[in-house]
Amino acid sequence: MAKVTTRIASLEVVFVLAVLAVLGRAAQLQIVQRSKWESEAEEQRKLRVVLPARRGGIYDRGGVALAITQEYFHVGIAPNEVEGRAATITAIARSLELPASRVRRDFAKNPKWIYYHGPFTGAQVQALRKMPGIHLTPEFARHYPAGSLARSVIGGLNSDSGNGASGIELALDSILTGVPGEEVVLRDRAGRSYESPSRLVSDPVPGEDVYLTLMRSCRRSPNMASTTRSNGSRRPVAMWCSWTPARGNSWPSPQATGSITI
Repeated sequence: MAKVTTRIASLEVVFVLAVLAVLGRAAQLQIVQRSKWESEAEEQRKLRVVLPARRGGIYDRGGVALAITQEYFHVGIAPNEVEGRAATITAIARSLELPASRVRRDFAKNPKWIYYHGPFTGAQVQALRKMPGIHLTPEFARHYPAGSLARSVIGGLNSDSGNGASGIELALDSILTGVPGEEVVLRDRAGRSYESPSRLVSDPVPGEDVYLTLMRSCRRSPNMASTTRSNGSRRPVAMWCSWTPARGNSWPSPQATGSITI
C-alpha cells in the first residue's frame, strides 16, 4: 500500500513539474520574447518588392534622343474588386484597344484574375490608373531611336542585369543608372499578396540624362560623308561628328533638368 502511495505521489510531482515547465515556456514566449515573435510574424506577412528606376537618356548636343527608356505596363484585373462592371469593361476595351466582347468573355471565364500582358503605354492605361480592381505592373524598355546608326559608340545593355555592357552605356553607367526604390506588399495567410500603397519604403530615383558633345548629323560640312546615287549625283549621309565651340562660347546648356553634358 505504501508503494502505491509513493508511486502516486511521484506521478503527481512529475505532472506538476511538467505543468510548470509548460507554463514557464509559455511565459517565456508570450512575455519575455513577445516582441521578437511578433516582429517575425509581421515580417512573414511582408514581401519586399524592388521598384526599378528609370535609366537616364542619352542625347546629342542638339537634344536629339539617342538612347531613351520608356515605361510600359502589364494590366491585371481582380473582378471581385471591380465597382461597376459594365463601365469597367467598356473602359478597359477602349483604353487597351480590345474588343468589348473579348473583355466580357474574360470576365465571365476568369472570376478571380484576368491578365493582359500588353505591353501598354502610359497613355493607354492613364484612364485605368485609379479604377478599383485594376492593377498595373510597370516595366522599362530601352530604345535607340537612331537604330543601327553609331550603335558601336552608343553601346548597349546587359540583358540580365540591365547595366551598361558596351560603348557610352558602359562608360557612363554609374551616371545613367538610377537608384531602385522599395515597397512592402502585405500577404494573407495563403501567401497571396495585395497592393499596399501606404507601405512604400522609398521612391525610385531616375538616372541622370546625358548630353554629348556630338551631333547626330553634320549639316553643311565639307567633310560630310556621302554616297553616289545611280544617276551620278551625290547624296549626303548623316554621320557623327564632334563639335568644338568658337572661342569665348560655351557648350549649349541642355534644356532638361538633372542632366549632364559630356
